Amino acid sequence: MIATYQILGKKVLTAAEAAEYTDSEPRLEGDVVLEVYEEYDQGRTSNVTYFMREIHGEWRIYSLSFTM
Repeated sequence: MIATYQILGKKVLTAAEAAEYTDSEPRLEGDVVLEVYEEYDQGRTSNVTYFMREIHGEWRIYSLSFTM
């Protein structure tokens, strides 16, 4: 379980930025990228990048990557 988190950065992708991601899930203009620092209840921490997209009026995480 995540005990605390801090949003380190937020970016809304332009078409040019979305086109730069060629080795993963296709990104689209307007996708949101959140960089988040998370601390878990057992003392572990990680940096997570969430890729979010509005789908049928709701924001959904469609991909993520993390480092511990």
